[in-house]
Amino acid sequence: VRKGNMTTLVEDGKEIATGKYNISAVFSPDSQKLAVLVNDGKNAARVIIDGVSGKTYDYVSDLLFSPDSKRFAYIARTQNKKIVVLDGQENEIQEDKLYETNASGLTFSPDSKQFAYVAGTYRNSYVVLDGERLNKDKKFGSVRALVFSPDSKQFAYSAEIVNTLLVSSTFERYLVVNGEVRELPYKELYDRVYIPVFSSDGTKIAYRLQKGNRELVVVNGVEGKDYDKAWDSIFSPDGKHVAYVAQQAHQYFVVVDGAEGKHYINIQSSYVPSVLDQRYDLLFSPDSKKYAYLA
Repeated sequence: VRKGNMTTLVEDGKEIATGKYNISAVFSPDSQKLAVLVNDGKNAARVIIDGVSGKTYDYVSDLLFSPDSKRFAYIARTQNKKIVVLDGQENEIQEDKLYETNASGLTFSPDSKQFAYVAGTYRNSYVVLDGERLNKDKKFGSVRALVFSPDSKQFAYSAEIVNTLLVSSTFERYLVVNGEVRELPYKELYDRVYIPVFSSDGTKIAYRLQKGNRELVVVNGVEGKDYDKAWDSIFSPDGKHVAYVAQQAHQYFVVVDGAEGKHYINIQSSYVPSVLDQRYDLLFSPDSKKYAYLA
């Protein structure tokens, strides 16, 4: 609600926060807590949870509750320092002397016990898991897609290193699983590894791969058939089957365990801003024996 030059946040008819500029809010998954980001002007941003105001920073972003709603994190900046605030405790990101330092990708494990994020610069990015920097011997140019397995026992992300030469560049791409760095044989400019996906028991991992102008899905290191376009895969609840949507010559179809289904002119999907891509309405039955989609 805008009143004069002030903005007020109203929850269930009660005014709970007021600021000079933007106000945004996010509910916890259990709907019992409300985190409010209040911007009171230049260099004056703060977070209010259950009516209790936190410390004021120059800038605040990426408010995130844990799945069990008991933990809370966000990114802050003050006096040119980047900080990840977790459960009220500040974790300062070490500054680089040459390049701007950032933090991103705040991620809780499904059981809410683990917390990870990406930090560093565009030339030296790294992952912090439960306060510990991983793979200190690697200077990744970029890190993407932090993901935990559904049982919270496995952790993975994709990364790359760009080696810039006088007239060209070379590329090294990696999949990091539980701290183990696996170099992938995809070194061309337009190669890209997308978000990894774990099976429910954490024993299998799949990821979508762009290889030149073709795309395919890799399951436990085994490449599937390449298509004009492929999308992120899903595992059945028992972890025994994997399925995804693919496109070839303007025809869409579902691929289950490597077998193509009937071709259609379209399969229903929705755009997901967080991953800048389509997500298809493809699902398995609870007993893993059936799958369904709209076409």
